[in-house]
Amino acid sequence: MKKTTLIVPLLASLIAAPAIAGHGHGHERGHHKGKHHRHDSVVVMARVVRVQPIIDVVQLPQQRRECWNEQVTGTATHHSNDGMLVGAILGGVIGHNIGHGSQRDVTRTAGTIIGATIGHQNDRHYQQPVTYTEQRCSQHTDYVSEEQIRGYRVTYHYQGERYTTRMDHDPGSHVQIRVSHRLLD
Repeated sequence: MKKTTLIVPLLASLIAAPAIAGHGHGHERGHHKGKHHRHDSVVVMARVVRVQPIIDVVQLPQQRRECWNEQVTGTATHHSNDGMLVGAILGGVIGHNIGHGSQRDVTRTAGTIIGATIGHQNDRHYQQPVTYTEQRCSQHTDYVSEEQIRGYRVTYHYQGERYTTRMDHDPGSHVQIRVSHRLLD
């Protein structure tokens, strides 16, 4: 029984020593039994035992336009030149009857201008109240909560130990890990 206990570790160390040192029959530097070397490290597969998504809740803005109909009361201005025309005629007639002789042309012209001005002012003040429907709108920003995956917490099993790391994607059933080998003095 003691012989078996000593022989197994001895054989294991003899087999592993050339691989760890990077030497061995039929192996070139950089490759070892289908594994990729980088100086003193090797890439191996480890079994994934748990994948947890890392979730953040973010607030996303959404624009919303709200419209409604509203009754509006205002005034409608009627633009008619009738008052100015009537005022000019009446002012011209009055001016003609007031003036005598050579002054008649002056009083008639002045009466026409004054009558047109008074008639035009009456036209501007002629307004009528009206009620109409007008659509009003306003913009609003609402915020909506949304869950977003920011990564994955991955637990894997390698040589009897469990390790946890963060990854940006779900790795599936296995992950590749780089294992470094260093000789202890």
